[in-house]
Amino acid sequence: STLFPYTTLFRSIAVCDDEENALRQVRSVINKLSVVDEAEYYSDMDVFMERINTGIYYDIVMMDID
Repeated sequence: STLFPYTTLFRSIAVCDDEENALRQVRSVINKLSVVDEAEYYSDMDVFMERINTGIYYDIVMMDID
């Protein structure tokens, strides 16, 4: 059973992948879920690290680390 059926479980998620097609697929899935308030997508790891270094916090970070 779901513990919190009407609330958001994760407020923010970051997805990093250098392949735009992979980002589009992940974005499509996340947009269909109601468990994430906000998602950000990065195809450039340097841009992602700049955001992290400014103190931004994500509940979940998904990365392709090939």
